[in-house]
Amino acid sequence: MTWLIWRQHRMQVGVAFAILAALSILLWVTGLDMSHSLRGCKASPTCSGGDIMNKYRAVTTIVNITVAVPLLFGIFWGTSLMAREFETSTHVLAWTQSISRRQWLNRKLLALLAATVLCSAGLAAIVTWWWGQTSNSNRFDGARFQIEGVTPIAYSIFAVALAAAAGAILRRSLATLGVTIFGFAAMQVLMNSYLRSHLVHPLTALTPLGPDNDIPGAWIIGRELLINGRATKGIVQLPAQCAGTKSRPDMNGCLSESGYQFATKYLPSSRYWTLQYLESGIYLALAALLIATCVIVVRRRDA
Repeated sequence: MTWLIWRQHRMQVGVAFAILAALSILLWVTGLDMSHSLRGCKASPTCSGGDIMNKYRAVTTIVNITVAVPLLFGIFWGTSLMAREFETSTHVLAWTQSISRRQWLNRKLLALLAATVLCSAGLAAIVTWWWGQTSNSNRFDGARFQIEGVTPIAYSIFAVALAAAAGAILRRSLATLGVTIFGFAAMQVLMNSYLRSHLVHPLTALTPLGPDNDIPGAWIIGRELLINGRATKGIVQLPAQCAGTKSRPDMNGCLSESGYQFATKYLPSSRYWTLQYLESGIYLALAALLIATCVIVVRRRDA
């Protein structure tokens, strides 16, 4: 059975690990060079870290594109796990031999999930290391939260489990492909737009008006303008004492003295790993339910 699984999926696994190896070499070489350049830049008062990062814009784009890798695992690995077997009826041959449904299913799931964990963990590790060499220390920025740490591993397991469950139920590759893409994208949108900001209770900071009120390394969830401790509603009336100010800094200073301030809801950098583990736990719990569904459907449904 192990040999058969290898024969069926060796091309997919081989291509995935070859791409991972090539990407790891690229990120390792550019990461070391970038780190060396940035260290030298810090010693020069005229050097700009942004100019150095512009040299690696193409590599940064490649790194950000890895946000789609978990979905690719679901499409190319998860879809073939069940849907292709049932569509081509190759599962019947295995079941008529000395292999039971339970053995067939358990070995296929364990093999593909293990390969998924190894490949996604390797990718997450090299991407996390590469971003650590840059001058940008905010790990909540852009897609960084989704491509670093442990969340990419959980995303990948969820995508493969979703494809496996859909394949066991639908038994058609094209239909399984559609469900996998739609289901994974819907879950990502739901998490990014709503759920993630509610997983950990945010802190609130009161800051004066001005460009220097950002919190380094924090995820800014929301910001509200207050006047004398109360939220403003509608059009903000300019105080009379501030009408004569001409520059923006003077205006911000005058408004702050008049009782205006920002209430900023944020998550500090110290909550990064807490949020990573909570979000990964949700995806892994959903993956466990999908795998259980796949097992129940395969064991109870006729060949």
